[in-house]
Amino acid sequence: VYTIYVSTRQFPAEIGELFFVVSEQVLEQGYSLPAHIPYYTEGGLPFAYPPFMFYVLAALQSIGFSPVTLALYLPGAVLTFSMVPLYYFTDEVLNSRVQASAATALTAITPFFFVSKIIGAGTVRAPAFLFSVTGFFVGYRLFRTHELRYLFGGVGCFTLTVLTHPQYAAFFGITYLALYIGYDRSKAGLVQGTVVALGGALLATPWWVPVVQTHGIDIFFLASGTSGGILKP
Repeated sequence: VYTIYVSTRQFPAEIGELFFVVSEQVLEQGYSLPAHIPYYTEGGLPFAYPPFMFYVLAALQSIGFSPVTLALYLPGAVLTFSMVPLYYFTDEVLNSRVQASAATALTAITPFFFVSKIIGAGTVRAPAFLFSVTGFFVGYRLFRTHELRYLFGGVGCFTLTVLTHPQYAAFFGITYLALYIGYDRSKAGLVQGTVVALGGALLATPWWVPVVQTHGIDIFFLASGTSGGILKP
């Protein structure tokens, strides 16, 4: 489906120039966190967005990948790969390979889901979905087994999600709460879920602490009210 989508459109990535302006600023500033992004609004756009994928884009551009190539192919490649953890998570929940395969295939080709992950902002949305759904698989195993390895995995996945996309960070937290209520409800599970949340927030401090120091905490509340709010896809 992705191959057809790309091959039948002149420039299927459509929008997303801002994301590559940000990655260029990261490169120009020697991989330090930019305070403002030029060309957007008078005086530049205050930068408080989760930065992980901008550093990835900057690194890929530094070794020769063009912004156009990355915009066209990176989101689709990441989205395709994300179907693997989605399948395993669905298989764990449904305990049926046939149903898990069908659910994964239907998710992959649902128009709104598919297009939102590969155009423009797909350079951050597709990786955020990958980190989230991997975290859901890990979270399911965590609340069923309470094994330490899944606790560390959950913290890692949540940290990457927080550092990639704010809406998916909220999606991650809500899903973990649902997994806890649906499959655990023990004190140990509550403690481990809290550790995942606090661990992710703590490991993301190299991003949000400098942002608060530069722009104040209000910038996060202002941003969360745009485009219909943080919970709107």
